[in-house]
Amino acid sequence: MSLAESLALPPGHRFAGRQSISLHEIADEPFVEYKTGHPLRKTNADILGRAGIQPNIVCEVEEPAAMMSLVQAWLEKRYLSLAARKLQSFLVEYFAENNERELGAI
Repeated sequence: MSLAESLALPPGHRFAGRQSISLHEIADEPFVEYKTGHPLRKTNADILGRAGIQPNIVCEVEEPAAMMSLVQAWLEKRYLSLAARKLQSFLVEYFAENNERELGAI
């Protein structure tokens, strides 16, 4: 599995859809990481450390299911935010058109 296949990215992220991503490209990205003492935390720290990268850890979890839940919730929030913006745009356009029609009828 490549690094690109193991990253959870939101739609529109600059790395989305890429086949290859280097460790140095993700160095400044926010990381959801396992808590200190978890075997995968050590593995990740070793890999990133060899590349000279100090990850920007924004949240720590104890198990893979928790990590996936956080990523899913974050992605859902992103989708809901996008849907809310689309609804807002629709409402603004709808009322602008109706106001123009009403003003034109006067």
